Amino acid sequence: MNSKDERFKQIHTVLDNLSQKLHKNGVRASKNQAHVVSIAEEDKLWSSGVMGCHSQLALQNAVFFLCGILLCLQGGEEHRNLKVTQFVIDEVENPWLPLERIKRLTYTENGSKNRSGGMHQVHLDNKVVDHYANSSIGNRCLVFLVELYISKLPESTFEKELFYCRPVPVKHIKDENPWYYDTPVGHNILKTKLKVMFEAAGLDAGGILNHSLRATGVTRMYNKGVLEKIIIERSGHLSVSGVRSYERTTCLQQKLVSDVLTSSSTYDPVEVKDESNGSGGKENMSDVTDVPVSDEVGDVMKSFNFEAVKGCTFNFNFSK
Repeated sequence: MNSKDERFKQIHTVLDNLSQKLHKNGVRASKNQAHVVSIAEEDKLWSSGVMGCHSQLALQNAVFFLCGILLCLQGGEEHRNLKVTQFVIDEVENPWLPLERIKRLTYTENGSKNRSGGMHQVHLDNKVVDHYANSSIGNRCLVFLVELYISKLPESTFEKELFYCRPVPVKHIKDENPWYYDTPVGHNILKTKLKVMFEAAGLDAGGILNHSLRATGVTRMYNKGVLEKIIIERSGHLSVSGVRSYERTTCLQQKLVSDVLTSSSTYDPVEVKDESNGSGGKENMSDVTDVPVSDEVGDVMKSFNFEAVKGCTFNFNFSK
């Protein structure tokens, strides 16, 4: 029902009044938000062996988890439609240390919920994310894990344009054999992958969805003070309002606001002192270069208190 349609105007008015009445009585619609994965929960996934590079499933879990957070992928369709050709790893100049080389992973989005590629988006570029390697975190580095994962895929996955493939049982793996078949992971398995990972690590899986990874990525950037422009570039949102629905304030931020508002200290301007002349920030007129002036001008100047004046220009016009 279009609220602008005169035929439904009366119905909308009744519903609007009822909604306002319920709101005043404390009855309101609740908004379901995806769970944000904490650092402690992530550490548990690593330490429990659910994620890692020691087995086919652990490696795939780690790639799935980090791609979701660091590339801010959509929870369902974008993960299912991933292709190995969307990832390119090369070596480039380190932005921080120009004399060094660093590995960089470039992910190019082929399509998503926000960028479906219809006629209304014909001039909209695909999302492209550059993620740089971080050797200090070892096997938790996304670039390292994706490179290892791709090296364990059969060559036919490039032809079939797959990414998440079914793991080969350990007993069938030999030295140089691929770790995965060239068949995609089932839709239902991928749909509940993060929830199953939480359960395997002994974590509370209530409210856990694959979309939690995207929400986690945006929230972590927001809490670290990353500019919204950069967040939007990585998440692929088309508007600021869209990305702000993912930005969750932390308890620490709320505590800081409480402390600011309840502080008993009052604003006390700090007196700026000029240490160069020891005059407490007040210009000592005796230090100013003597300028010859007439007796008449001198008498006028003596009538002013110049102790509190500094860096000003005065124009005096004396007429007889």
